[in-house]
Amino acid sequence: MDIVLDSNIIRSDLKLVDKNFEILLDYLNSTNSKLIMPSIVIEEIHSLYQRAIKDSFESLKSLHYKLNSMPKTFSLEPLPDINYQIEADEYVKSLKAKLNVMEDQIIPYRNEYLPEIVKRAINRSKPLDSKGQQFRDGILWLTMLDYARDNAKKQMIFISNNLRDFGDKERSRNQLDDELVQEAESQGVEFLYYHSLLDFAKQHASTVDFINEGWIESAMDIHKLRALFWEAIDSDLEEEILRSVELGFMENIVGHLDWSEYFDIHLEEFFLYKKSDGTILLDLTYSVEIEAEIEVVRLAE
Repeated sequence: MDIVLDSNIIRSDLKLVDKNFEILLDYLNSTNSKLIMPSIVIEEIHSLYQRAIKDSFESLKSLHYKLNSMPKTFSLEPLPDINYQIEADEYVKSLKAKLNVMEDQIIPYRNEYLPEIVKRAINRSKPLDSKGQQFRDGILWLTMLDYARDNAKKQMIFISNNLRDFGDKERSRNQLDDELVQEAESQGVEFLYYHSLLDFAKQHASTVDFINEGWIESAMDIHKLRALFWEAIDSDLEEEILRSVELGFMENIVGHLDWSEYFDIHLEEFFLYKKSDGTILLDLTYSVEIEAEIEVVRLAE
């Protein structure tokens, strides 16, 4: 079954390092399916990458200037000139190559969509929101409808973390909004909706007899897991925890978090995916319980 990825799935992992992209590509290959990229998605990815690299480079220039203006014993190399347009062009080119997207898999939107988008905005119809906004979501939805109608299977998989405009978060995070389901059915097509690549991968998980919870617990090195966990704890997380502490009147936090020796970890869930070449990808979710202390002082009234 052909698949459409919303731009937010790419935006969450611009380098495509998530193993679930590997699962996605294997699924496409093993089922003789295609990854379809509406041109509105390509254009949005191009724009967001251009903005992201521009914002990062502007921050770097500011830091470079501040450091260069300080007394120091070393010299700084001048920063290169960056053409943001070219960088975005190259990123989209590399993205198509990594995802094996050919030109015939890029579906243009039609100028004829405009009256329909305007009507949906006026009527607050999905996927536009209650204020009649989300213009690009309307274009994306109409593009997918057109493609699905012309497809012999009349079915598509759509992966987007935009629950507000496409999903039905009241029933399930992997359920398309009822209004959109009914519209698709009225046109003789069906969409299978997933909130994330992880949810898609779980749905297409494999089974291997000997890989069970007992085997995983015996195979995993808890000490290494503990070390990985502490590597992931950074100052940002500590600050987030401190911000969540409920303080009483005239109370202030003194110092930093003081982590105790208590550490409890256990396997919450797992799934595996067996690729067509025999490689097994194993996804593990652990829950960790730790303890920390902080000092709180009450100021004199």
